[in-house]
Amino acid sequence: VGTSYREDSAAAGREAAAGAIARLSTASPAVAIVYATADHDQAALLAGIRSEMPGVPLVGCSGEGVIAHDESTEAFSAVAVMVVASDRIRFRTLLVEGYGESPAGAGERLAALVNPHIADAACLCLMPDGLQGNCTEFLSALHAKLAKPLPVVGGLAADAMSFERTYQYVDDKIVSGG
Repeated sequence: VGTSYREDSAAAGREAAAGAIARLSTASPAVAIVYATADHDQAALLAGIRSEMPGVPLVGCSGEGVIAHDESTEAFSAVAVMVVASDRIRFRTLLVEGYGESPAGAGERLAALVNPHIADAACLCLMPDGLQGNCTEFLSALHAKLAKPLPVVGGLAADAMSFERTYQYVDDKIVSGG
């Protein structure tokens, strides 16, 4: 895990990503999980992270605060990047947009993306927009359409109590309402 509290979004992304990668020693990251405050320039933040780890599957979201190591901060301009290395576990990043407009439709579309890989799936980690959609409708439709039951874990993307816009990150893409 690497963190940064810099206000410069690109520098914060680079610093947090570099800190996380340094802790892996010689292993290669299999996935990066990113949590950041919504005040960052999201495109610059992601570009900074990607400059340190191009091609690594990446997921994450903006949050009410950022928890990393032994601290929690609700301060602005915080980012945490966790990288995981594994020779046994594979990670697949998926994105479904339109969650706010149709939570049930988004759940069905996610199931359609997961089902071709369900034989190898162990769980789903979800980070839907916390300001849009109905998560109960989303989860009901998702579970109804999955080819086999899967455990689900996750949390809602947030925006530090401004109630304006949250962000979800998947690989090189930034969306709201995903």
